[in-house]
Amino acid sequence: VTAEADLSITKSGPAATVAADPEGLGYRLEVANGGPSDHAGRIVIRDKLPRGEGFDAARSDPRCAASGRIVTCVLPAALPAGESVAVDVRVTVDTSAVGSILRNSASVRSIGTLDPDAANDVAARVSTRVFSGSLPDTHAVERFAPLTRALSAAAALLVLLLASLLVAVRRVHGHHRA
Repeated sequence: VTAEADLSITKSGPAATVAADPEGLGYRLEVANGGPSDHAGRIVIRDKLPRGEGFDAARSDPRCAASGRIVTCVLPAALPAGESVAVDVRVTVDTSAVGSILRNSASVRSIGTLDPDAANDVAARVSTRVFSGSLPDTHAVERFAPLTRALSAAAALLVLLLASLLVAVRRVHGHHRA
């Protein structure tokens, strides 16, 4: 019986950034093992940075290194089925990127256990708009995104409660007609 570990990768990062910001830009790359077996051997993450970005080795995960615009992260540890591991990659953004949208993706591959599903080995692309000076009000919107999601969930719950109340009223009203 051949062990199989279905590795998948997701990538997240901000929707907007400022060129030449000393903080740079951060991406989070997360690899999950969907099983059915534990993964043994190395896991290699590859991230090709778009033009205008430079790898910030000092502030990135120490398991990552770059050659030109190709960032490679090697995770030597085993990854149990159902578990995940994340690495943070920090980049600098050059002023030449102002006004552009940086599009970035990443991929994962197994060196060890067989990965039976290659379809989820490439992360969805992250798109980051580059501004000069400071971020516009869209940055404030991003900070309030959790509140917006909570309010949306509360509104959905309210609609569900109102629908349940309407059903109950119709039942009571229907009993009075009979």
